[in-house]
Amino acid sequence: MNMLHVRYAVEVAKTGSINAASKSLMVAQPNISRSIKELEENIGITLFTRNAKGMILTAEGADFINDCRKILGEIDRIENTYKNGLFDIIKNFAVSVPKSGYISEAFSVFASKNKNISNLVYREASAITTIRDIISGDFKLGIIRYPVKHDTYYKDFLDENDLYYELVSEFRYKLITHRESEIAGNNTIDLDSLKDYTEICHADPLLINMKENEYVHHEFSPQAKRHINVFGRASAFEFLTMNEDAFMWAAPMPRNILERYNLVQMNCPDDKLVFKDVLIYKNDYALNPIDKAFVTELCNSRRRNLG
Repeated sequence: MNMLHVRYAVEVAKTGSINAASKSLMVAQPNISRSIKELEENIGITLFTRNAKGMILTAEGADFINDCRKILGEIDRIENTYKNGLFDIIKNFAVSVPKSGYISEAFSVFASKNKNISNLVYREASAITTIRDIISGDFKLGIIRYPVKHDTYYKDFLDENDLYYELVSEFRYKLITHRESEIAGNNTIDLDSLKDYTEICHADPLLINMKENEYVHHEFSPQAKRHINVFGRASAFEFLTMNEDAFMWAAPMPRNILERYNLVQMNCPDDKLVFKDVLIYKNDYALNPIDKAFVTELCNSRRRNLG
């Protein structure tokens, strides 16, 4: 269907005659008449009846022209957006990620450098939720975290759902605690030293399809005297700030976050569990320049904080 012919037909419907449309469009009458005839032949319906009053829309023609007006309006909007450079101020960016200081730092730097992006979404979620978000199309870009020992499980699941994956970082968790904590004076800590302390746990299921009462947190330290489960990272920081006998496990954190909350991080040789952060998106999705800018800041933050 020729969109130029459609524009002519819409104008004839608006003005009520080929003569008036010819003057409005500054197009010769024979050209408009021929275009409407070809359009009617192409779509298989009669658009107009001709009488002394001019060109009158048929019932089918009225429905067709109404739809065409909507389409032409959308085409005009798109053309104006790009011609006037408005696209630069209506860009969107969204990413679903694990709770992590180095990733949030990367996002903050990215947002500060790209002020032309008008709508940004940063969602902290479990690996399960992020994968489902990508599969459903709610998010185009995500980062998931899982223990290396579950690598085959996750890769098989990602392959089955036609998702691309790429390693971002690999690391061991650090033990985070208040600077005034009794265990904070050591560069390293052993698990037995945690028996008199409270562990702050992130209350997210670890493995897909596990029932909530069957999973075991990778943060869980059975030596701790009690456990507080939270869903928000800010809440976890608040607990650590207010309770000197509390600790939590986390990926290596940026120094500025530790200083802001008066926290320290320590190595634990007893903890042998290694984690992966993996970038994921659909195989048929091509990263745009905005996505690539975020990934660049993600890599920079990883080098600064994880080495």
